[in-house]
Amino acid sequence: MYLRGISFLPVSLYESDATRFLIKGKALLPPFVALSGMGESHAKSVCEARQKGAFSSVEELRQRARLPLLRRAGCLYELVEHNQMPLY
Repeated sequence: MYLRGISFLPVSLYESDATRFLIKGKALLPPFVALSGMGESHAKSVCEARQKGAFSSVEELRQRARLPLLRRAGCLYELVEHNQMPLY
């Protein structure tokens, strides 16, 4: 694949499918089930939860999608940890 110029993108919280690889130009976007420990039911719950709108925090993602953290996959980089704003 690499000799043909095909590469892999990181899993995306807002673009990855639950079970299928997607083609983005000359790169493949892995599905959530490609992540270690991510089952099909959890992957589908992420896709269903994101249809209701963007996630404001990791805490909201956990509540809406009812799944373990995706931090190890690196797809939570744009989310803050909690919904509450710091006072200091």
